[in-house]
Amino acid sequence: MMSLAELRAEATFNGDPARGPLAPPWLRDRDEASAPQHFEQAPPDTYEGPSEYSESADGVRDNTPLQPNESTDGLAEYSKLAPIVPAPNIQPYETFNALDWEGVPIEPRRWIAHNRIPLGEPGIMSGDGGTGKTKLALQLAVALAAGLHDWIGGVLEAEGPVIVFSAEEKLKEMHRRTGDVVASRGFSFKNLEVGLRFVCDEEDSVLGAVDRNGVVQPTMPLLRLEKTVAVIKPALVIIENAADVYGGNEVDRVNVTRFMRKLLGGLTTSCDSAVMLIQHPSVSGLNDGSGRSGSTAWNNAGRWRTNFTKPKDDDGLRQLEIIKNNYGPTGEKIRLRWERGVFVPVSGDAASPERIAAERDVDQLFLRLLEERNAQGRWVTPNKAAGYAPKELASMTNANGCTAAALTNAMERLLMAKCIAVEEFGPKSKRRKRLVVVPSNRVLTDD
Repeated sequence: MMSLAELRAEATFNGDPARGPLAPPWLRDRDEASAPQHFEQAPPDTYEGPSEYSESADGVRDNTPLQPNESTDGLAEYSKLAPIVPAPNIQPYETFNALDWEGVPIEPRRWIAHNRIPLGEPGIMSGDGGTGKTKLALQLAVALAAGLHDWIGGVLEAEGPVIVFSAEEKLKEMHRRTGDVVASRGFSFKNLEVGLRFVCDEEDSVLGAVDRNGVVQPTMPLLRLEKTVAVIKPALVIIENAADVYGGNEVDRVNVTRFMRKLLGGLTTSCDSAVMLIQHPSVSGLNDGSGRSGSTAWNNAGRWRTNFTKPKDDDGLRQLEIIKNNYGPTGEKIRLRWERGVFVPVSGDAASPERIAAERDVDQLFLRLLEERNAQGRWVTPNKAAGYAPKELASMTNANGCTAAALTNAMERLLMAKCIAVEEFGPKSKRRKRLVVVPSNRVLTDD
């Protein structure tokens, strides 16, 4: 049986409390040369309670108190180095009772691009280098900033400022590419009144980096981008490229999920912006056509994902596929062709059944709302002025959250189909125009 002196010597490794088995491993295994000054042995403390290690020479355990001036060396030192932390006061979660939903209208789903990109959610556009992802994203950005309501054959239900944060392209290259898009629309940069903002040519563009504990954390560029989003309140934030802005291991499922949902998803909270992260696929993602890269968390953490591909036999042809959509249909494939610096839908391609059904529903809503307004003598006009039809109809209670953008597209379709018409009224000295429903297309009865 070991004596008390031998126990003390072993426990403190010949007097060094940070080298004995009672010390934590990160102290016990350190090199003496690298030991920090504040871990040097302190003056011995005294211990007035029963000793767990005192023992008599004949091997009988002795629980009598140590003398007031007797040192406990390692035990006292260890208590200084590793103080006991009090247990936290754990509180239950505050829960929401579904009974409180009784009588509360369900907020309709809102979209940037109908059934393609939901508003207020982060997602990914993947595609191989040189496919044209940036140009396609800029076509969406210009349409939103100019108040247009179509993008590569789809319906835009939102409009507003756009922020493009690029760690890949220089500002002068963005000038060239945006110029192509603006020219293809038949207007100039002054038509981007709502706002198209660029952040390019920054030395530090990493938005998420792993700390010493192995957890991805927001960086100063991300905090600055958050402030910018809060000031501008964009409808869409485009970020390129994932490999440049994510500073962690792309196969780390936990950190990838945190980066997508918490860091990039946090950009959407102040103003319900959508976030588009542009990403290059891995070799396997290219080979199997999925467009994936790294951990499956990239696909799972985002609420939507599109894949932009180029067939090998036609350099001018592209395809955008809706790979993932948490709130709508998937599988839509939009064939595009490169023409005069932009991508345009291939002529003759039929619209998807989902898009046809969605447009039909909005058209019928437009007709109902227009008849209600006209029955009240509250006329609306197709011109962008006071009484502009899409804006006025969207503000009605029965619009059920349908946006002015969607109603603008419906108005154009109904005018082309001659389901509604523009009618002049008023005195000859002050003629005005109003929209009316063609009698054969009325949806409300007179009773």
